[in-house]
Amino acid sequence: MKTSATLFRTMLLICFLGLMTACSGGEKETTSESAEHGHSHE
Repeated sequence: MKTSATLFRTMLLICFLGLMTACSGGEKETTSESAEHGHSHE
């Protein structure tokens, strides 16, 4: 049981870190990219 609990906590931590990274850096990149794409299409 200890192993599965540790594994679950590790996965949860990785997911949380991934979300934090995506929110801080990924959103800005996506926003600028979509804005550039929108302008180019227009």
